[in-house]
Amino acid sequence: MRRSRQLPGERALKDGGQAPVSFGELVRGWLAGKGQDPRREHLEQLWRNWSMVMGPEIAALARPLGHRESRLLVGGEDNLALQELIYHTPEMLERANAFMDGEVFSRVELHLLEGRTPLDERVSRALPAQRRELVRPEHLGTLLGRLDPASPVGRCYQAYLRMFEPER
Repeated sequence: MRRSRQLPGERALKDGGQAPVSFGELVRGWLAGKGQDPRREHLEQLWRNWSMVMGPEIAALARPLGHRESRLLVGGEDNLALQELIYHTPEMLERANAFMDGEVFSRVELHLLEGRTPLDERVSRALPAQRRELVRPEHLGTLLGRLDPASPVGRCYQAYLRMFEPER
């Protein structure tokens, strides 16, 4: 018997058929298949706020390295730090899941940093988007008399013109 490939939104039944799934599960499966985790923004906020979420005692020892499935990956500078972190893993798990508003992580996995850059540093180094100055087009405004100002295109063009007005 030839086995067909299971799609991201399908669940296999014991008899070999496929069970229907909700639209939300289908979208999450599709996004995960495309490499876009719907929780990505929330995870990025966890990395940005790591020291606040973990508190000063834990954050001094534990550095976020990421996640793998339901495991929270945490790094330490040396073996002594990892030994201390073993006792804090239940608290780290509880704090991270509380920040994520759900049971996202099922356990904490500890690793030596070994020269890796923790995510809290990587995210903080990312430059914020800078607003670029708009260059006024040479023939701006020439369509003003030709477009109906009440039409959607006319209103859009007027909004475009306002972008180049000097700030008051």
